[in-house]
Amino acid sequence: MSWNIDKERLLKLIDEAELVQIDHGDGPKGWVYFIICADLPRCKIGFTKGDVHKRLKNLQTGSSSELIMLAAHPGTPKTERILHERFAEHSIHGEWFELTDEIRAYMINTLWAMSEITVKMGGKLSPWMAAGVLLTAEQLGFCSEGLLEAMGVEE
Repeated sequence: MSWNIDKERLLKLIDEAELVQIDHGDGPKGWVYFIICADLPRCKIGFTKGDVHKRLKNLQTGSSSELIMLAAHPGTPKTERILHERFAEHSIHGEWFELTDEIRAYMINTLWAMSEITVKMGGKLSPWMAAGVLLTAEQLGFCSEGLLEAMGVEE
């Protein structure tokens, strides 16, 4: 997969992207996830109370495109709604959005932050997280500081 991106612009957007604060109010707690299509510039921003990997598998069953989980962070349906509003101008239908540099920047920031937290807490990256880190490193030519090293990958 190859992203058609302006690396300098995307890196600037990554520096500027503000992650949504996790809503600690009422409502179910779970994961806000970002799934991209391998062959189309599309992204699904969704919420699940369950396992994000199982959600990906369920969505893959009904999709003609290969789907890739690129990022996820804790949240609630309110967190998902805030992100849908933030990226509303890129909405295609329902929870599907045009994969813009702004959405890529948010996903990459999320992926790197969650991966770094996992590594710092002594955890092991899930297969989808590790694949996302490698994909973004391949597309950008680098990764967030120390993450590839912590994964045992030489740059």
